[in-house]
Amino acid sequence: MQQENVVFEGWLVEMPSEAPRCGDIKVAVAHRFMVERLISGKLEQKHAVVLIPCPDLHGDGFFVMKSRYLIEASADLQEAQSYTIYSDYRDRTILWLLNITRLQGAIR
Repeated sequence: MQQENVVFEGWLVEMPSEAPRCGDIKVAVAHRFMVERLISGKLEQKHAVVLIPCPDLHGDGFFVMKSRYLIEASADLQEAQSYTIYSDYRDRTILWLLNITRLQGAIR
């Protein structure tokens, strides 16, 4: 049975202060988003933890606290097996990032 992807708009509310950049090893780093609007799929909580593969490849300044993003993610973590994972959210449901776009606006 194939799982439905989750698509939502949300605010970046927590990210690690230190995580290695992709280089000799592939890293995926957990970021926590407050879900503003669920577009498709199902989420049980108001916050979503998303593993972002090689976040540094999105460019300096792409991930900014309190910025708004459109995110497509999957509960299928099979692809994450080839990454070194950095996450402070061991007790939370974690999603795997498929696509992300930074939107206009920020939390006031």
